[in-house]
Amino acid sequence: MSRLSRKEMKRDEVLEGAARFVHLVREHGRKLVVGLGVVVVLALAGAFWLSMGQRKQTRANEALSYALQVYRAEIDVLAPRPDDPTTPTFASEQAREAAAKTAFEAVRREFGGSKVASVAAGYLADLATKAGDQETARELWEGAAPKAETALEVELWVNRLALDRTGGKSEGVLAELQAMLGDGGSTVPVVVVLDQMAETLLVLDRRGEAREIYQRILDDHPGTAYALRAGTVIPTL
Repeated sequence: MSRLSRKEMKRDEVLEGAARFVHLVREHGRKLVVGLGVVVVLALAGAFWLSMGQRKQTRANEALSYALQVYRAEIDVLAPRPDDPTTPTFASEQAREAAAKTAFEAVRREFGGSKVASVAAGYLADLATKAGDQETARELWEGAAPKAETALEVELWVNRLALDRTGGKSEGVLAELQAMLGDGGSTVPVVVVLDQMAETLLVLDRRGEAREIYQRILDDHPGTAYALRAGTVIPTL
């Protein structure tokens, strides 16, 4: 029997491999096609949901932007334009606040659970405060910023603390702030917590302790707006 050359052996391996591939396609072609179809469908579905998510976020941002425009709209007694989509104006503060409340409530209703909805809840809390509904305001602020991670959420959290102090809950506020400093896991910047603690101690007429906190702000956080305020307050204590 004659021996095959290396080139012939290589050629036979290629032919054999090709034959196996053809056999595989014949035997499992349908499964392969279906499998590839599933991959394509999943890829298309992922792209679709990503696109839908981006569209929803855009709509949420636009809805919040409009609500903020209403909230900050000017008062024009002579020529109010409450339905203007870009620069609405209102005949009175009451009319503006009512329209803003409606707009923010629409944002919460349609985009509940999102950051945009949390921001809307914070502004609704502000409107509730102006209307004298402290209980609703506190519930909204607390729900809007349960973790206070972003700058805006921190601002909403500070508003809730201020409301609690005004409502005679300063001891509870102080306990909350002390716990935040103690566990070290808070997302709120330490200087903000210290500033709120000093304000709370002043409300409780614990001026000496407040002075110590303000001094700590000066020592540990120089150059910040909080240090500037601390330097202004300390001489009065």
